[in-house]
Amino acid sequence: MSGDTVKQRGFSIVELMVVLVVLAVTLTLAAPSFIDTRKNSQIRTESYAFRSTLTNARSEAMARRFPVIVCESADNTNCTTSGDWSNGYLAFADMDEDDAPDPNEIIINHRVSAPEIELAFEDFSGTGQSRVSFSTRGEARGSSGTMIICDDRGAKRGSAVILRGSGQVSMATDTDGSEIVDTLDNNGLVKDIVCN
Repeated sequence: MSGDTVKQRGFSIVELMVVLVVLAVTLTLAAPSFIDTRKNSQIRTESYAFRSTLTNARSEAMARRFPVIVCESADNTNCTTSGDWSNGYLAFADMDEDDAPDPNEIIINHRVSAPEIELAFEDFSGTGQSRVSFSTRGEARGSSGTMIICDDRGAKRGSAVILRGSGQVSMATDTDGSEIVDTLDNNGLVKDIVCN
């Protein structure tokens, strides 16, 4: 037996190259799907976060018996009026009725999870708004409208949260088959969302 040689087997360079080519093709095909799934998740997360903020703000206004304001915020402590909610927003119980958040009045503050996501709140006439206010009866005092949530893929992948004057909050859907989420205008008519 000492004269027998043991053969060692391994991969040839050709076999290794075939495996690498198959792996590269698989990754090339899977990457766009993964990116799309991640972006869809981010849009959905921000939609649910804003809906939850509005619902909680309305409940707090009725429970605390003080107006509650939801406003855009760049620093989680102060309201801004740029019309761009993409940095984040906060909700505060305006107990001293000075229309500005004090540290002890802040109920919720939210930072937007991804820099490519854009949020804009428009009233039903399409005018940008920087705040929403709930009365102690839970009504959206002159603040009804739509939060439009988009990313770099545009309106076909966007989302919307609708706030009615009664304070009712709902998620928008595509009702006309255009593959674009629908919102309402000031006449209560359905229209497609428009992303910037």
